[in-house]
Amino acid sequence: MSLKERINLVKQQFGISEADTLNIEKALGKKLVDYESIEALVAALMGYYNGELKKKANTSHTHDYAPSSHKHKKADISDFPTSMKNPNALEIKMNGQNPVSYDGAAAKSINITASGIGAEPAFKKNGAFNKNFGTTSNTVLEGAKLAEILGLTYGGSLNTSSAKTVNYAYYDSTTKKVYKCIKATSINYADANYFEAISNNDLLGKLQNLLGIEIKIGRLENITNAKTGKLIFSSPFIKKNIVVLTSQSLRTEKPSNIDNILQVTNVTSTYFTYYSQDVGGVSGTMSFDWIAIGI
Repeated sequence: MSLKERINLVKQQFGISEADTLNIEKALGKKLVDYESIEALVAALMGYYNGELKKKANTSHTHDYAPSSHKHKKADISDFPTSMKNPNALEIKMNGQNPVSYDGAAAKSINITASGIGAEPAFKKNGAFNKNFGTTSNTVLEGAKLAEILGLTYGGSLNTSSAKTVNYAYYDSTTKKVYKCIKATSINYADANYFEAISNNDLLGKLQNLLGIEIKIGRLENITNAKTGKLIFSSPFIKKNIVVLTSQSLRTEKPSNIDNILQVTNVTSTYFTYYSQDVGGVSGTMSFDWIAIGI
């Protein structure tokens, strides 16, 4: 492609008219096609346009820049905005109620209540579990009253390594019992050398032992013939010598001269085993009362 063709292509791409071309050539004092190369033409054009830009610039226009240490306070700014509008509206929805929109354009108050956000209402004095301490009706028993009931000072948990004081009461979370400290110690378990059980069940057992007899009673219902079973006592016997006696009520469908018997086959401190036998060979069920005595 010749230089003229290349110049015409540039003029076409940049929209340079013939009138503009003549003005440029007049200003340069040389025709565009007379330049030795495109590079030389571009350099000439750049020099021309830079000169034109300088002519059009306002020579009186100056820029003043503040130093980096210069600062303005809010009070020094006359058009400082009082609020900034949120470009995206904020929507607040409380406990399924209609949402509240807020875009920051103006002040807005939102009343948030316990019911509005699904929260429990505030406690009232002497309502629900928020009651005064005391021993009268509609009051709560405070912890110190436990010591008064026990007749001992309550020392807290037995299951810690803190010092235990003689004649103080301690609760054992392992055995679920209250113990009286009989010898000072720091152990965290109910050793009989240091602690004495004083829960109600333990005191009852001591009372029974003092009387010299233990008695437990019960009833076996609907025992079938040739039935073997085990009955577990509600609590173990303290005594070692235990006797189990049984009584029986007759079946209505059985002849009066036919009898069932309940044989006690084994007795321990925690249970006894039995065998139901129909000596007359008549099928049916029986109920038996029993009494166990520990001596």
